Amino acid sequence: MQRQLPPLRDDGRFGWVTELWLRLFQFRMQESHQATMRIDGICGNQSWGWLAAFQPADAVLPLPGQRADEAPPRILRGAQGAAVRHLQRTLVAVNFSVLPELPDDGIFDMATELHLRAFQVQLRATVDQQLTANGICSQDTWRWLCGAIPPP
Repeated sequence: MQRQLPPLRDDGRFGWVTELWLRLFQFRMQESHQATMRIDGICGNQSWGWLAAFQPADAVLPLPGQRADEAPPRILRGAQGAAVRHLQRTLVAVNFSVLPELPDDGIFDMATELHLRAFQVQLRATVDQQLTANGICSQDTWRWLCGAIPPP
């Protein structure tokens, strides 16, 4: 499975990073194909079916209202709109945090920042020491949440 979800290391272990990417993959397939896929981090029959049909282009999904060749917006506390709602829905979908439930109201408030910081801290500690855990959703954070991002 790890060979199908870039940019994971093909080490044969189903660890935290693989589960995260599987949850993101399940979320992306649900969002982009209106599939009724469970977002559970378990690679069951339905996930295997989608993985078998996976194309590298599926790894890069633009944000709502964004062109595929456009860089994602940098968003931080106080921002509002579709990009914030997408961020909130993605953080909930990966079921990353043990923090209280995160609403998907499109308002980047303290709760959204805390969830995002927790996500960034875990990524920084385990796979990407260059990632800044500052609660700001920059291009580097979007790269993890939405797949590879084309250069500006």
